[in-house]
Amino acid sequence: MRPRTRLLTAVLFGDAVALLVQIPASTEDEEGAWYLRWDALAESGEHFAQGLRERLGGRGLRLHLDFGLSSWVPMFSGEKYLALGAAGGPSSFVEWRHLVGHLYALVASYRPDRALQLELAPFAANGAGQVGLFLLQSPSPQMWRFLPQSIQEAWLRFPKFRAHVLLHDDVSGWDVPLWRRHLGKAFGALGGFHWCGTVNRNPELNPRLAERRQNDNYFNKVFTMLDVAKHQGYRWVVKLDDDIFLPPFSLMSLVRSGPLGDYLGCGAVLPLTQNGIPSAEIFARAWLQEEDREALFRCFAGSSGQFCLPGSLMTCCWKAQPELGIPEVPVPDPWDEISWYGEVAARFDLKWHKNHPVSGNLSCMLLALSLSLKGIDAKWLLPFHDKANIIVDGEFSYPYFANNIFLMQTERYVRVLQHPSCCSGTDERAMNRLLHEERVPLCFNQETFGVHPAWGNFGQTLKNAIEADTVEALRRFMPEAFFAVSDEPEEVERFNRMLDLCAAAEDFHGAERVLQRLVKESTPNSLSFALVVCASAEARDLARAEHWLRRFYAELGPESWQHPKVAQSLQAAGARSLADAAASFGAGGASAAPLGARRRFEALLEGNSDREEIERVFHEALQEWEHSSTARKHLYQEYLAFLVRGKEKEQVQSRLQEMAALGFPPDAISFGVLINAVAEKGKDVAYARDLFRQAEESGVKPTLPLLNSMLKVCARAADVESAKAWFQKIHSASLKPNILSFNHLLAACATSSMSEAQEILKTMRANGLEPDGFSYGSLVKAAARGEEAELWLRKAGEAGVQADAGMYVAAMRAYFQQPKEVKRLFEEMRDRVPPTEQAWLALAYAHATEGEVERAEDAVFAVRKTWGDRAELGTCLLFAYAKKTMGQRSRKAEVEFRRLAKHSAPSAQALRYLRQAMGDKAAGALLRELGLAEAE
Repeated sequence: MRPRTRLLTAVLFGDAVALLVQIPASTEDEEGAWYLRWDALAESGEHFAQGLRERLGGRGLRLHLDFGLSSWVPMFSGEKYLALGAAGGPSSFVEWRHLVGHLYALVASYRPDRALQLELAPFAANGAGQVGLFLLQSPSPQMWRFLPQSIQEAWLRFPKFRAHVLLHDDVSGWDVPLWRRHLGKAFGALGGFHWCGTVNRNPELNPRLAERRQNDNYFNKVFTMLDVAKHQGYRWVVKLDDDIFLPPFSLMSLVRSGPLGDYLGCGAVLPLTQNGIPSAEIFARAWLQEEDREALFRCFAGSSGQFCLPGSLMTCCWKAQPELGIPEVPVPDPWDEISWYGEVAARFDLKWHKNHPVSGNLSCMLLALSLSLKGIDAKWLLPFHDKANIIVDGEFSYPYFANNIFLMQTERYVRVLQHPSCCSGTDERAMNRLLHEERVPLCFNQETFGVHPAWGNFGQTLKNAIEADTVEALRRFMPEAFFAVSDEPEEVERFNRMLDLCAAAEDFHGAERVLQRLVKESTPNSLSFALVVCASAEARDLARAEHWLRRFYAELGPESWQHPKVAQSLQAAGARSLADAAASFGAGGASAAPLGARRRFEALLEGNSDREEIERVFHEALQEWEHSSTARKHLYQEYLAFLVRGKEKEQVQSRLQEMAALGFPPDAISFGVLINAVAEKGKDVAYARDLFRQAEESGVKPTLPLLNSMLKVCARAADVESAKAWFQKIHSASLKPNILSFNHLLAACATSSMSEAQEILKTMRANGLEPDGFSYGSLVKAAARGEEAELWLRKAGEAGVQADAGMYVAAMRAYFQQPKEVKRLFEEMRDRVPPTEQAWLALAYAHATEGEVERAEDAVFAVRKTWGDRAELGTCLLFAYAKKTMGQRSRKAEVEFRRLAKHSAPSAQALRYLRQAMGDKAAGALLRELGLAEAE
């Protein structure tokens, strides 16, 4: 007979108050109830449930509770305990994998004051970030299952966001093992799970609304989201419905667009989705081929101006009734969304501004969906962009946005919930009203692509059917590994964990032995083979990796080659051609749909291509966006920034005149873009001042973002006096400096006087602004000595500011003459944030300085593996080889120098290290052979 009581010792952590939870339970074959006792602060629910499973066995437990709360449950509760008694009636059987969700759901239901602390505790080691990504998950939709893979790839490149899953009704969504398995090395991106299927846990945000909507699942999630965001210090939140598909590049671009959005004055930053309101047309011009785009716009133009026609299932619509003052909206032909929104706004109240053919015409909605799925597999593989590309609706041409996915400042979202008009339906209408009142524009992130299958205007049944069909289509197009599932046999999961360890250890022999055992005992899945490929690639045995790829194909078919771990490991091993071939072969040789003129134009600007080609594609893009003055203005702004960076001042003036002639004269945003481009390129404060003067002469009133741009130029130029003068101009213009204003002033002053910089910190706090990572980063970078830089690094932590990679790199550089300190800081950094390219390079130089050649090679290899090759890496290795003379080091120096000279002209420093490593005679002969003798 199993013991009837399970008691875990209570453990107190510092000042945190423990909570002992007692729950009536029994095993499958027992009749009477006994009590589980869970010390919820000392042990995570997952660990507690796993311990019970190992001790009790079986399929699960019976909990003697009424989960529907339809009958009375005896409860005793105090500061340190929650004791639930057995409810009358039958018990509920709970599988082991669902027990964790039930544990936290009970705490949220009966002790909402302790729920957040306990939900966050298991993920505390993952740290906080700047952005909170909140998935509002419901029981039925399945689109979200592609999200973990996107989060994994995005977070490994931009680890400043944390994902939170908000649940109601179905505890099976509380599946930590699923997320752990699919996030892999990016598990640090997960911020927590939160149960919202009970009464409102956080009514303080808006007590009146919370009282009226106590059991509203949507508002319970939104209130919880903002409570988490404030607790974790997220500056921005991304709210994501569970029926959105976002590829990795798209997700990363969205979560990192907060600072630029703030700089541009955005009220909300929206990604592009095929039926987004109001982004459908922007999506079509950015992502659809010309004939597809024209077909979609013809569908829009052929729609009715009234959406309540006989037989319609729409519930959010209007029907023209002139006798009641309800007019029909004229539909523009050819289609022009600005005209459409203008007509709707002129005739109807705000709640009707959402209406659009992409949501009100079923044929158009389905057409937009089918067109967006063309080449969807290629969209997943699109590269990541370092810079966001944001269109600002400065003219307020779009009167309304549907908020199924967006990024917004946390404090602004709080103001939405506290708005007097919030909320008769969802918070969407109040959100749009607030943006109108605060006169902040909508912004659209051009570097995004998303699919939202359907709106619910034709009934939930049809919406669910379209979503299910879309998920099946995506699963056919995409490798199955991209779809997060938790129903793999436990035996396969166990072997895959062993294979993952072999891959991490570069042990392909061990991986092959584990796979042989798996074949005997069960059936390998795509992940099993992918991990064997990874092990071979990590060990740099590319012939063996190719062998397993072919085996992979034979066992699972061509689509298996596109498993994400395969592509990542091959790219990391430098086998780019093999990785590209695998991706192409897995996709059946299909190529991506041709990019629109706009995206080709942006690619040409990034590549600094031939000017005639840039000019030709620029005019193509203008034609492509002929119906959107906002987009055309943004094209000009991009081109102007490119010209400013190239110091082509005459061309800049010519383009500014063209803009004015086309009816959208340069405004404060346009001149801000130009001045920012000056800051990016160099230190030309005089040119930036000329542009600002031109803006004033054009009638543009100084705005805070525009003046902040001038401060940014001064900071980059370390021009302290000019920075002070421009900061004073903010006050002269009757504006209030924000955190960016102080940070730019701080960055300028820190270069000449640390005492003055510290006074600026005090002034910031006196103005109600808390210094952030940029503030402390400027002080770390300006520190003359390593000890001083590290002191500011520690002060940032004491102030609750998480040190980022840039701060650590600056501190390591300050210690450049103390390699042991550099290595110590690098190890500390690895425990907190992923090392960057510059961090690895600083480590490589530290090892080289101490003569640790092999370790320097390892660090350089880590950079090449992740970020590719560049000249500074070769120079670093030559420096390492210079510490060891002749012999093998001489040969390595020759190989590295040949590699360096093949791609770029060696620097004088590289030449000096070459001579030290090889000797003057051998180095001179090599230089003459390569035709570089004159470069000595």
